[in-house]
Amino acid sequence: HAYSWMQTLLGRTGIHPEHNMSTLHEVNDMIRFRDAALPGMPIYLTEWGWDSAGGGEDCNPPAGVSGTASPVCLSEAAQALYAVRGALMLARKGLQRLTWFFYGN
Repeated sequence: HAYSWMQTLLGRTGIHPEHNMSTLHEVNDMIRFRDAALPGMPIYLTEWGWDSAGGGEDCNPPAGVSGTASPVCLSEAAQALYAVRGALMLARKGLQRLTWFFYGN
């Protein structure tokens, strides 16, 4: 699983996939391991995406925080843009298959 988060004082914050602090770059470790141990083996990313309050779903705030939206959540427009950009970035890295995940669906 790989998501595009960055840790802040408020907790995890959803960020764009190209950000140098994005946890989505953890796939680089998967690629290095695959290249060293299993050259040629395809990599399937079975869970990735961004949470968004939309489509009848909400984003719950982190435990202990009330009255605010979770900083992990993005707008639906940002979620859609980041999804396309993230998929293109991961395809360029050579991942063979991506499975989108959002906890609310």
